[in-house]
Parts: sequence; structure tokens; C-alpha cells
Amino acid sequence: MNKFSERMGLVPLAVSCLVLAACGSSDSDVPDTLPGKNLDVVIGEPEEPEQPEEPGDDTYNEELVNVSNDDPDLFVQANIVADFEDIDAIQASGSGWTLTGVFADVDDWTGVTSSIEGAARVGSAAVSTCEIGGNDCDSNVGSILTPPFTVTSDYLNFLMTGGATAVGAEVRLAGTDTVLAAFQPNSCGRATITDNDDWFHFDISALRGEEVQLYLFDNEEGGCGFISFDHFYQSGMAIGAVADVAEVPLEPFNVTLPEDASANVISRFDNAVKMTTSVEDNGEGWSATGDFEAPASADAWQGNSANLNAARIGDRGFSSCATGDTACEAQTGTITSAAFAINSDYIRFLAAGGSADNQEVSINLLRAGTNEVLASFTPETCDPTYMNGDDDWYHMDVSAIQGQNVRLEIVDNSTEACGFISIDHAYQTSALSFEDDDGVEVIPDVGGVADIPAEFKSYNVDVAADAFEEGAVVANFDEPQAMLDAGWTASGDFASPASETAWAGTTVVDASARVGIQAVSTCELNDNAAGCDAPVGALTSPLTTIIDPYLYFLMAGGNGEVPVGLRVLDSIGNELINYSPATCGPSHIDGNDDWTFIDQSMIHGAKVYYQLYDEESGGCGFVSFDHLYQTDRDPASTDGVLPADMINAGAIILDDTQMQSIGFNSSLPYADSNETVIGRFDDAEAELAAGWVATGDFANPADGQAWQGTTRDEVDVAAHIGVGAVSTCELNNNASGCDAPTGTLTSPTFTVSADKPILAFMMKGGNGTAPVGLRVLSATDDSELENHISNSCGPSHIDGDDDWVEIDLSAYAGDDVKVEIYDNEPGGCGFVSFDHVHMTSGTVYTP
Repeated sequence: MNKFSERMGLVPLAVSCLVLAACGSSDSDVPDTLPGKNLDVVIGEPEEPEQPEEPGDDTYNEELVNVSNDDPDLFVQANIVADFEDIDAIQASGSGWTLTGVFADVDDWTGVTSSIEGAARVGSAAVSTCEIGGNDCDSNVGSILTPPFTVTSDYLNFLMTGGATAVGAEVRLAGTDTVLAAFQPNSCGRATITDNDDWFHFDISALRGEEVQLYLFDNEEGGCGFISFDHFYQSGMAIGAVADVAEVPLEPFNVTLPEDASANVISRFDNAVKMTTSVEDNGEGWSATGDFEAPASADAWQGNSANLNAARIGDRGFSSCATGDTACEAQTGTITSAAFAINSDYIRFLAAGGSADNQEVSINLLRAGTNEVLASFTPETCDPTYMNGDDDWYHMDVSAIQGQNVRLEIVDNSTEACGFISIDHAYQTSALSFEDDDGVEVIPDVGGVADIPAEFKSYNVDVAADAFEEGAVVANFDEPQAMLDAGWTASGDFASPASETAWAGTTVVDASARVGIQAVSTCELNDNAAGCDAPVGALTSPLTTIIDPYLYFLMAGGNGEVPVGLRVLDSIGNELINYSPATCGPSHIDGNDDWTFIDQSMIHGAKVYYQLYDEESGGCGFVSFDHLYQTDRDPASTDGVLPADMINAGAIILDDTQMQSIGFNSSLPYADSNETVIGRFDDAEAELAAGWVATGDFANPADGQAWQGTTRDEVDVAAHIGVGAVSTCELNNNASGCDAPTGTLTSPTFTVSADKPILAFMMKGGNGTAPVGLRVLSATDDSELENHISNSCGPSHIDGDDDWVEIDLSAYAGDDVKVEIYDNEPGGCGFVSFDHVHMTSGTVYTP
């Protein structure tokens, strides 16, 4: 039996006598159209195939013939392993391809695919060994070995058909005969690819970052001895039936290799460089600190795991125990994995290091979003200074945190005795034990039990993996006083909570849902001081920057008409969206059907207030809510964690007028900051039409955005009120660079009001001596009344609320004045950035 059959667990198959004349039937019993009948087969003279275009050319053939495929990766050249469009290039000397038999001898590989009507292909040509080079159908043999390529996606998709014989495809470890995945087609009756049933895929997700080769072969000269194939490409989408699931080849040293050790691998610790290479660049995405930072070679972290007596799986393990002239305990630092999801009951690994007296070395499991330690383990085995057998297998029990996103952290903070840590081959499994080579059961020692801290647990409700991401949680409502101390404001019955459970209301019942320690219901607020409907009030967040497109929260109550729910307000209290739930009973959130979202993507970067309110003291006059957080998770996701039909509370959609009061990476400083505006600078042409006068490089703007400069380029960090701001750095679409542009903008005349005597504006730039800034001029004779010279050379754009400037003009109440913004410096720090010049009373908005 050949290697392929051994791997697949197959025995040679008898081919149906309906297909092969060799089974004893006469030639006349076999239809002439069926492959396998080699005597006097006449299918027609094959046409000379057209020469395919070079991949990457504008004319490259992206045709699909008799098959379909909507995978966006289908024709991405970087993903294509083999498309067989240019056989001359494949056969050329130095191409990197290895060809034997008919594939080396014949320069037309299309076989019967070029003459059978209904044959399928991708592009200009497919391959079939049936009648390849004008030969018969079965006797042609040969093989194709592609150049090595790096696995960058989860799937290798392809088209294939052929006999249930020694023909097929293998994925091999580059430069070796090691077979990682294999497939044998079983469609003897079709010598060509025919339809979508011929799509297959290898699951190669376990091989990401590995160098592999594709091996295609026809080793059968008898009945059904043909194969047809086309278009092998990598993709994140699996197309067709699964051909095989690739497994990483593993070799154990001085230790038993569990049967399931090649699947669900977190890291093999074989290559430090690959481990610290980003996932996007086909690495593992680990981060490293201290002595482990920036490894220069694959073996940089192997330490004493290279000892001949050491136990390991594969080439090496990780060990902070130094070798050579350096003391074993000398190295310190950490390595931390990329985030991964828990999908099994245990994380199993080999480990050694530390002692009962030295717990400064450890293997930790962290929550991905918060770095909270969910489990920590020190092996307490430091003699010998390496892992040395099956007694060094351990596992963390992670059954209680299934579905959570976590990171594995390896820590060495000690230079004292036993101050080293070793680990190898960490992977997930649901098996409590395994058998060694003698059939003896091995039960790994418990290396920690992961549990979710109370503030991250959920009850009667599921949470998405990113529900606790640092910086994304607006409120968890676990500790009322802590929220107030953090800047939340409470009114009505929310004010002055008497205890940590004052806001819990009916969410204390067992049937209630909650995320964390507690949730909120205004029904029976304050330990039922006023009943269910009567309590009213509001909780308003501090100003919060929108960092993700969606706001998720749990909410129930109301009837869709009474004023209870959630509002989003801009920085001066204008309502941007208002959602009122319509689930009057029960009086508490109770499950996944209470998950609700708001689409806030239109105002990414804006500063807003989130306000939860109950303004109804009558029927259904209560609201229950919990866990308000921002996320980029699509609410329609079918990941099975949250319902795909989450409650849609609407999208924030603003018109031009509403946008004028929205602060991005900034906020309006006063309640009336959008009332008496001298210059908004959202549109250069509109400002000139409103009476502003421009000189120098401000004059004759090409379009409404001509003045934005770097405030447009640095959109994620630049501040602006409304849709735009100004910077003379890169003015006019960077026509003259950063410092060179000069000019002035002078406002229309306005009268200083005694009620609003403060001139407020955002400004940055200059260096305190360069002539850039803002002047207040008398409208009568243009004499200078006040002058602000900007003194903050970098960055070249306003970037936050610390850029607000105020000039008190109360001494000029009743006078007519003008504002002139100027940049008269073409040299160093010769730029100015500004926005939203306005008059204000200085009264702060209070939610």
C-alpha cells in the first residue's frame, strides 16, 4: 500500500464494472464516452488551447466556466498557489516547480478538458491526465510539486475529480516528504471537473506561518488512473467539501505526545522570532519584555530546554534558565500571547521552574480585554533545571470560562534561587488524561483553575468576548458611589445612594439578568422606598469619546411611550438619539433578548453624554438596565453568543445644523457655545460668503475643505467642532508644505455683548514669538485691542479641550469689533490651527 493510502486509512478500491472494461466486459459494453476504456477511444481531436495571460496582467482571465464561487479571495494573486494558466512558466528552468512523468514531458496539460463540452474550469485552462498530450486516458502518470509557500489563511480551496486510485493531492512540510494533509478523489466516471460538487478544501488553519508545498500526483496506470484539477488558492472562506484537516507534525523528546496534541495549539514555542511576529505577518503575535524582548533568532528563548535530557515537543521549548556562562536565574521578563478564545475544558502544557519559596515565576492566564489574572501557576520544580518527563505535564482547568478571550503570560520576575520558568507545547483539550507509550494513564497535575472575578461574571445572560475591553466599558453599575466619584451625575431618586445596592431594585431577584456584581432597576429603587413606578431620576455619564461604531446595553421596562430609556446628548445637552424600551414586564432585565444596540458610527470621535432616565411615575414607569459599553462587533453577527436579532435602538443620524454642535476629540466649553458663533470654519467657501475676508494663502480656496490642512489628515486625533477645523500646516491640500503658507482671516464686524463678553476659540501653533495667533480689532479704525500669540508648536493641529483659549472682552461691551486670525511666519513653527470662534457668557452646561 502506498504512503497516501496508509495516511488516509484506505485500501485499494475495486472500480465498478460499469465503468471499466477491465472487469471482464467486452468493449461494446462500455460507453465510449466514459474514461477508463482505453481501446479505440475517440473523444475528438483536442483543440489547441489559447495561451493564457500572465497572472497580474490587466487581461488575466478571471472567467468561471460551469462552476461558481463568490469568494473574494478567488483571484487575489497573493493567495493563488497554482492556477495552471501558464505551463511554460511552470516548466521553465529555475521556476521552483518539480515535475515528473507526463507533467515534465508534455506542455499541454488540459487533456480532455479542452474537448468535452461541459467541462468546468477557473480561468483559461484546467488540468486532466486523461488524454494529456494526446495520450490515452489511464496510463499517464506523473507528479507536480509546487515551490514552497507560506500558509497565510485557514483554507486551501481547489477543484478536483478523478479515480478512486493512487491519484490525489497532498500538503507537505516544505523540503520534506512529511504529509500534513491528503485527499484522494472518488469520481471515476468523470475525467474532467464538471460542476460545484468538485470544489474541495483543506483546512490548513493549524499550519499558519508554516512553509509547505502542494504535491499533486497520478500514480495509477490502470482503470480510473486519471485526475483532473484546477485553481488551488488560500482563503479565509471554506469552499466545497472538506478534503482533510491538516495537522502539525510533532516529534516528542523524553516525553509522551498525547494523541490530541497537534490540534488546538496555542504555541509550540519552537521559534521565538515567529512567535513575536505579528499575526498579520503570519506570526503568532506574542509580545515580550525584559531579556526576552526582540529575539534575534529562532532559538533565542530555548535556554536549558536544549539539554539532551530535557523533555520537549518539537525543536525546543521556552526556558528563562540561561545557559553558558550566565547564571540560570539571571534572566527576567515576560512573554504574552495574542488573544485566543477558550473552547475546551483544559489548557495543557509542559512546565518547570520556581519553588514553594519562589513564586515570582509563573504561568498566568489573563483576560484579554483587561489583563485580569484568571489563573496563575508556579510549577515548583527546579531540580533539574528543565522539564524531564511526563511528570511535568500540567493543565489549567478553564471549563468555567468557555468562550472568553484570554492571553497566556509567562513571567520571570526573579533572579533568586529557582528563579526560572520553562514551558512547552501549550494547547487546549477537553481530555482529562492520556496514555503513555506503555498504555499507562497519565493525568496531568492541576496547574491552576481559572475563574471569572465577580465583576466579570454574568447571570442569566451571555456576553460577547469584547464586553470588558479596557476603555470601552462606559458603565457596569456595580458600585453607585464609585460611579459618582468617577464623574457620573445622579438626579432624582438616583441621587445620594444610601448603599451599594441602592440602585439594584428588583434586579436582586434570582430570575434577573446581570453582568458583574449588580444591575439597575428603578422598580423598587432605594430598597423599595417608593414602590415600583414612582421613582424617577437620571444617571448621566461624564463626557465620553465615541471610539467604536456601536453602543451595547441591556435594557427593559416602559411600554414604548412613557419617558424611560437612554438618551445620547452632545456636549451642551442637545439630544442626538433617544430610545425607550417597550417591555413593561418583568420589572428587571432577564436574558439575552434584552441586549440592545445603538449605531453611533456617524460621529466616531465625538464627545457625548449617555443618559439613562426614568421620567414616568405612572404605569410601566420603570426602567432596568446594565452594562453599557462600546464595541465594533456587528450586532447581526451569527457567532451564537448574542442573538442575531438584537434590539435595534436606532442610529445617530444628524443633519448639518445638528453637526455644528458636535465636538470631535473635543467639546464645547459652555452651554451657549453654539449660539453666538463668529466663525465655524466647517466650509471655507461658506465662511467667505458669510463675510470673512481672506488674504495670502487663505484667499481663493479651491473648495470648502481647502483650509483644513493637517486637521483633515490626522482625523483620528485632530479636534474640531462640527465637520472641520483649520490648520495652515499643509493648507490648500499641502500646496506649500507646513510652515510656508501665510495669510489672514478677518471676521465680519460684531458687537460685544455684556451678557456674553468672553471670546472663546480653539487654537494651537507658533512658539510664542512667531507671528501667528488671533487679534481683536476695533471695527472703527482696525486698531489692536487684544492679541493672543499661540505658543504650542506641535502638533500642527488642535487636538483636545486643552486648546481652548479665552479672551475677556467685557471692557469693550457695546463696541463693534472684528477678529483677525493670522499666520505671518513662513519659518519654524510658522503655522496656526484653530476652530469655533464664538462669544459666551461662560456658564457651564450641567446635564
